[in-house]
Amino acid sequence: MPLYCLYALTIDSAFELPELQSLKLDVPVDVDIKIRLGDGPPPLPGTTMRDGDIQVVRNGWVFVARNGRELIVYPHSGNQPESLPLLIVGRLMANIFRQRGWLPLHASGVVMRCGARQETAAVLFLGESGYGKSTTAAAFHVRGFEVITDDIAAVSPLGGACLVRPSWPRIRLTDDSMPVLAGHDLTSFWHVDKRSVELGRGKLRRLFRIARIYVLRYGPQLESVPLSSMDAVRVLDRYSFPRKRQTGRDSIKAALRLCSSVASTTQVHELYRRRSLESIGEVVEFVRKDLETNG
Repeated sequence: MPLYCLYALTIDSAFELPELQSLKLDVPVDVDIKIRLGDGPPPLPGTTMRDGDIQVVRNGWVFVARNGRELIVYPHSGNQPESLPLLIVGRLMANIFRQRGWLPLHASGVVMRCGARQETAAVLFLGESGYGKSTTAAAFHVRGFEVITDDIAAVSPLGGACLVRPSWPRIRLTDDSMPVLAGHDLTSFWHVDKRSVELGRGKLRRLFRIARIYVLRYGPQLESVPLSSMDAVRVLDRYSFPRKRQTGRDSIKAALRLCSSVASTTQVHELYRRRSLESIGEVVEFVRKDLETNG
């Protein structure tokens, strides 16, 4: 079975994942996550915690995340084979990360040089659907910055800093947001409700320190407002996966503790901007200057 790199982890998959570049290795490596076909009939559909498993039904497939090390796939009624690879490398990974003790945020992320020392660090953008997380990441991409994740950002405090794992180089945009990429010849295809735009086939294995997390808001002018620790915890909890209805009480408590740890090791700001596609370029320059002096 092919091996892949995703979120700086080695994945052994029983299914081909054409969105990812297979690893060419000369020596054996430890497998972090195994994706396999389930034995026998699928478990009863549901979205609840069962003995530590997280079970999700999507596009006619039943997925079971187990111990943060396995994603078990069961065909169900009306399954759509063409949707399987993108489902596997998408939001389903959030369940795996929650089991591994990482906080999966609904965010996009880029890397840039921050602070007086101009160190390379990550900047995350999170918020409600439709507030421009992926569009903002796309605007950074066309200006020469590297997009390291879209939709799911797996973060964790380690060694006194908050780190994020790079996913795979693609973004998902609505047709209304595609003009941000005008003049750039990038492969894209329609998937579910958005276009999936390929930015390359990298296989980053490096974790990045997070310089700042921005919560995207709409307002009359560009403004960055730091959140208090308590408000930061609330925001991180609100924009994390999986949703509360999919988890048990112990998992909810553990997630809140993790949100608190993340908030104590990185800055969380609200970033206000005008509700227009033309304002995205202004956001890139504003964030760049903000992180140059305060990163």
